[in-house]
Amino acid sequence: MTSTQLEGKIMLGNNIDHMGLMKSNYIDLIVTSPPYDDEREYDGYDFDFEKTAISAHRILRHGGVMIWNVGDKVKDVKVPCGSIVKNTDSLTSFRQAIYLQEIGFSVRVMIFR
Repeated sequence: MTSTQLEGKIMLGNNIDHMGLMKSNYIDLIVTSPPYDDEREYDGYDFDFEKTAISAHRILRHGGVMIWNVGDKVKDVKVPCGSIVKNTDSLTSFRQAIYLQEIGFSVRVMIFR
């Protein structure tokens, strides 16, 4: 299936496989809310953040926009001195933003609670 044949289609399946069918520099806007921090079960779906991010970067047009909606699991964290910080965010969203920037995205706005 070519990129042109994908236009106007709703596809069900693995996002990495489907993005692999698209030509580079093809999409103007990506809006996604990927699974994060094992907060939900997705019928055995294993989310590969790095592969998804790299594929999204490849297909997004220069000047395009990606809205990456993620949140953090609230948990207790053991810090190096041995104490426990209770009820704090995992910071997954921050780690993902840093990775997205490292692979070439321009991280312009980050909104968090």
